[in-house]
Amino acid sequence: MNNLSQNQSIKILNSPEEYKIQAALLLKNLKNKVSPDPSAIARLSRVPETLDFFKNNRLQLKHVLNLLAQEQGFNTWEDLKKSAELSIQQLFNNYSGGGFLNHWFPNYSDAKQYQTSHGGYLLPYENQFFICDEHYLNHMGIDPNHPDWSLINFDWASPKDGLARARIYQRYLNNNFKNQEQK
Repeated sequence: MNNLSQNQSIKILNSPEEYKIQAALLLKNLKNKVSPDPSAIARLSRVPETLDFFKNNRLQLKHVLNLLAQEQGFNTWEDLKKSAELSIQQLFNNYSGGGFLNHWFPNYSDAKQYQTSHGGYLLPYENQFFICDEHYLNHMGIDPNHPDWSLINFDWASPKDGLARARIYQRYLNNNFKNQEQK
């Protein structure tokens, strides 16, 4: 089921945690004294200042993060990071699925207190928070029974494990856009 409207588009971004992993792997590859990957060096050559750090043996993770940001069309790592975090946080703002009785709260602490007492999935919506059940997530095309929900303590707004939340989000995007391509 496709829950995005026809004129709505979402730029698929990985989570900040995923970009950090990619950057660390690329940096490790580039610092391989025996034989750094030529394609990794070619990527560096697209950003002259990053290539200079590499040539002077001063390449750091922050330089590689900026490279990844520029490859994604952002000026800096901070710009990419903010956009990726916003993308994940706003997932539920873009969904208009009616017919569900959710519990709404004006702030996170009230929502968390309710969730702790009654269970459910704590989700953000603009400047508010709500608790839903598995039926809402199923309707969105998100598997509420996936083990990653437990790893984030069923709390999208403030997850215990950012990578687990990113995996849920990536599965949602993959399934959603696969469905869009089939139409």
